Amino acid sequence: MDIHDLKYDYDSSEFKVSEDKFKVYGHENELLHKHILKTNKIFHVLEKSNIIDNYYDFFYNEKIISIDKKKFLELINTFIQYHDMGKLSFNFQINRLNTDNKTKKLNNNGENQLKILKKYEIDSFIEEFDLKHSLVGGLLFITYLFKENIEDNLVFLLFAYAIYGHHSNLKDIIKEENFVWGIKPSSDVTYNTFKIISEYIFKNSEKYNFNKYQKIQKNFADLLNNFDNNILSKLSFFYSYIYSLLISADVIASSYYDLNSNEIPLDQWNNRITPSLLSDMNNTFNNLQINKNNNIQINKNIESITEINSLRKAMLLESSQNLVNNLKSENPSKVFFLNMPTGSGKTNTSIRLALDLLNSEDIDRIFYIVPFINIIEQNYEIIKDSLNLSEENGEIRGLYSALETLLEGSNKEKLKYIMKDDFADIPVVCTTFVSFFNSIIKNKKRNKYKLASLTNSVVIIDEIQSLPLKNWNSLYYLINELAENYNTYFIIMSATLPDFNQLKIDKNTKFNYNICNLIKNPKKYFDHYLFDRTEIKEFKE
Repeated sequence: MDIHDLKYDYDSSEFKVSEDKFKVYGHENELLHKHILKTNKIFHVLEKSNIIDNYYDFFYNEKIISIDKKKFLELINTFIQYHDMGKLSFNFQINRLNTDNKTKKLNNNGENQLKILKKYEIDSFIEEFDLKHSLVGGLLFITYLFKENIEDNLVFLLFAYAIYGHHSNLKDIIKEENFVWGIKPSSDVTYNTFKIISEYIFKNSEKYNFNKYQKIQKNFADLLNNFDNNILSKLSFFYSYIYSLLISADVIASSYYDLNSNEIPLDQWNNRITPSLLSDMNNTFNNLQINKNNNIQINKNIESITEINSLRKAMLLESSQNLVNNLKSENPSKVFFLNMPTGSGKTNTSIRLALDLLNSEDIDRIFYIVPFINIIEQNYEIIKDSLNLSEENGEIRGLYSALETLLEGSNKEKLKYIMKDDFADIPVVCTTFVSFFNSIIKNKKRNKYKLASLTNSVVIIDEIQSLPLKNWNSLYYLINELAENYNTYFIIMSATLPDFNQLKIDKNTKFNYNICNLIKNPKKYFDHYLFDRTEIKEFKE
């Protein structure tokens, strides 16, 4: 009897050795195939179909992929399936998953696995398997591409890279020393693990020529070097999106290890602004005293306005009307800039603009982003009260501090709240620049949970000028690319930056984005005697 003689059945997570059988697990007391099924279900709850559809259309039209839509969607399911297939490693099963970290003793599952392997004198092979599983899973997915004869669709290597990094960080796909090129087939335990598990999954004893795996990685790197910036941006944001979905779904599924897949409360995830909630938000906002009669035309001769609230209303109505008109135009924007004086009611105006977008566009979440925690604390209550949102009902959260010490209830209930914060899985989110932008620019796993939540959202960024000058060019690019890739609308606010395009401080950079200024002549408001405390100066390069 040899380790290669074992037969694996995916649908039961079961190995057969002669007349004996033993199970393999994704997590302690959770069969591997059940964890994968749960991950798949949650992945599709979290994903936004319009984002996936747009990526498919772009890749297909640009001739980056050649498969049809049905096969593309099937490939996403295969990607989810393979993310943990490296856990078929007996070293992982016995010495990591089923061994107590403190006592170093095997649990019942591990004892049963080891007993059968010893019975057939194949336990000596255990150390030939890798303790880790993510890299093996990525290699197995590439094998699937070969089996399906779609390896020429090189973009699908992004799925393999996402599997490779799903327990660590988003991997750099340019560095050849990573992934396949870091493996030495002659001596590498990862290669041995991959080779044996490939036999279990693909039901053959083919001699795997690892050169073709290295070649496909090199071809992918060469292809990337030949793409223009537009395609590279699409690939980068797609890669980050599927990675964020996978790691989020994986963690959530793991928290339900003790439930069957049909028992998971899927309706508790992907919490967005429902039509009912949006109706309540509209009614509450419009019935605030400050917002009553907001549809009445204000006298355009603002010099004659003597009441501060009337002047605020004039700015609110002008910006709202310009936003609505822009959305109806032939070339609508997704990035809007609001330049208003300090004390002019930017927060209230931004809420109105967010509601305008929610009422007309395919979006269903609000992010309110500010530079400092104390500003969140100042504006959080305003937003909550202006929209009649309940933190207790999970409709709004301020994400800037740890929750464990604040929550009551069981550990499982606490874990759910903490995960919702980590994933920003809340209809209205108030957070800081650091938290928001880290989810975009940082590659660590913990930073990427929130990323998928940015899709189909409106993001209000206040005090944009607070970011260091050296970051402005990157910020300008990121905001516009997020808008294009994730159907994310931005309302950028500042009392001191006269034009959002001023963020493009490098004039040689060939950015060409469509940005709408919501106040066409801010100077007339800044010059009004009611705001004479604010002075706006020309930006100097």
